[in-house]
Amino acid sequence: MDEDFRQYLCDYISTMMRSAGTHIQTDRAGQGLTGAQLAARMKDVSQYLKTKRYDFSSPVKMTETFAAMRQEFNSRAVEASRREYEQFVQKQDCDHENMSSCLRVNPLEMQQRLEGKYQELLEHCRGELRGEDPQKQMALEGLEQGLASKMTQFLSDYRQRYEMAETEEKNSRAVKDAREEYEEFVQEQDRDHQTLIPCLWVRSAEMQGRLEGKRQELLEHCRRELQGKDRQKQAALEELGQTLNERMEQFLRDYNQLLNKKLMDAVGEGAMIVSRLILPLFMGRSLRLLWGSTKLLGDR
Repeated sequence: MDEDFRQYLCDYISTMMRSAGTHIQTDRAGQGLTGAQLAARMKDVSQYLKTKRYDFSSPVKMTETFAAMRQEFNSRAVEASRREYEQFVQKQDCDHENMSSCLRVNPLEMQQRLEGKYQELLEHCRGELRGEDPQKQMALEGLEQGLASKMTQFLSDYRQRYEMAETEEKNSRAVKDAREEYEEFVQEQDRDHQTLIPCLWVRSAEMQGRLEGKRQELLEHCRRELQGKDRQKQAALEELGQTLNERMEQFLRDYNQLLNKKLMDAVGEGAMIVSRLILPLFMGRSLRLLWGSTKLLGDR
């Protein structure tokens, strides 16, 4: 090695060493390549060569081998993104399965969640894919179609679930309002007929007519308020009708007992009044008779 060449070589190596810290490495597509990414790719190549049969007998064979490696890696990256999206959708499904949790997230918000995850996975997969742009684009288009199909199907089912939950919630509120109004009516009847005269004035049959009329009025009003399919309405009405009927029967039993008690009290009070009026008269008459008899005996 002559002196000039040695000097040129030293200068080249020195220049390379000084620029090593600032030099930006890129892959074949011109994208930035970090040391960690380069190490991961070298590991993938090494693992592939250990587990697969390969042929480096010619440059063409070598190119085909590395093309197959890229295709397999890209397929794994796409499949990993699909599985992650599937798990995300399943979690949303489980977390919003019952009525209360479903109503907390409307369909528009759920769509935004799924679209956000959709974009996140596409962007991540785009950075993971290898090879030329046409190869990456083809893999991404396949992934987009799979994720979009899954999202569309889930959102369709979720909208139906949300609408059903919303209908059930409105129907439950209508039924609850009817129950509360009937309870207030029953309590009002109870307060107004605690004393003797009002209780004796309204007999059991009339009270039953009042309660039955209010029951039918609330059932008819609730029938107009209920939403959804006929079977949902019918189920809610049957439940409400049974509840109101049980409350009516309970009140009528208590009212009959109260009425009987008031009647007994009235009879007892009447007897006492009669005894207070008649007993003095009877006692006075008896004393007069006794006095007359005593006087007659004395005269004799």
